[in-house]
Amino acid sequence: MSIQNVTCFVQGEKLAMRWAIVGYDTVKAISICIARNTEFTDTMRHFVIPVVGSIVLDTGPGPWFVRLGIWSGSSSTGTIEWTATYGPVSLASIKPVVPNVPMTLPIIHKQAIQNGLRFFTGITKPYYVLFETSLQPSFPASATKYSYALDPSHGHVDCLGMRHEDTYSLRISTLSPDMSQIPTDSIQQVCEGRKLHGVRCARALRHADTTAKTVVKSDNAILHDAKQKPHMRFNSHGDYLRFMAAKAKAGEEITRL
Repeated sequence: MSIQNVTCFVQGEKLAMRWAIVGYDTVKAISICIARNTEFTDTMRHFVIPVVGSIVLDTGPGPWFVRLGIWSGSSSTGTIEWTATYGPVSLASIKPVVPNVPMTLPIIHKQAIQNGLRFFTGITKPYYVLFETSLQPSFPASATKYSYALDPSHGHVDCLGMRHEDTYSLRISTLSPDMSQIPTDSIQQVCEGRKLHGVRCARALRHADTTAKTVVKSDNAILHDAKQKPHMRFNSHGDYLRFMAAKAKAGEEITRL
């Protein structure tokens, strides 16, 4: 699935766009980002719209760089896959630039988990959250991953896809005015978002530790059998070498007769 044949133009005092969607049935929603620069860090505005083939936005005066994104995944989790950048589109308007929407999602506290972070909100009804994850604090478009997640009513939501060895900047935001569903018949604006810097996920469990414990238990069993059977016989030379290794590690003084 992809967005192709994107065209951006001015319609009156508004920014108009049209495009073609390949793989229409698997697209959950469409994101549109506009900004003053190609990294989408200057005067960035983010809108989420239904799966349609055109839109007209009352953005205020340009110039605007534009990119479109496909919500790819399930209805509960997924990523936003972006097109190339288009523009700049010069737009004259007497209206001001569309304002940012304040963040409305409460974050009580956060917890590092394997491969990500868990955010506790205390909200007991469904809501969607958008995550921007980057190794750079300015969240440049070329180095930022966008994802979404639905909290069905647990009171917490997870941002995944992180590595313990990396330190991240993260921006968490919601949809406005209705954060409870992906848009089906209206335009939603993404809230300004809350930024977190210097965050890391929890260290993954080391499977090697479990294996080492199993080997120790096996070696102890061999030494126990040796004490009970002073005239032990070995099925192979490999078994004998394993017995000698276990004996050396345990410091046992078992006399072979």
